[in-house]
Amino acid sequence: MNNEIEKMEFKSIKSQELHEGMRFSAPLFFDDGENMFLPENTPILAVHLQILEYWHIPYVLTCGSELGESEDALIATLSDEFELMG
Repeated sequence: MNNEIEKMEFKSIKSQELHEGMRFSAPLFFDDGENMFLPENTPILAVHLQILEYWHIPYVLTCGSELGESEDALIATLSDEFELMG
């Protein structure tokens, strides 16, 4: 494991406590602490919550803090996703 990741102190957040529009100051990792779920400052979308439920992920990990909801960030993320879809 990467030394930088080993030094991080993760806190867990229950999946059911997450909701659309939430953003965090650091990336969110799956419950294994190694695989990134979402990059920092990325709003959580309905599809992200569905993924956690589908894969039965009880919690995510982060060493950041909640930034709150940002309508501008949510709109930008949705625009990017629609562009990728063609």
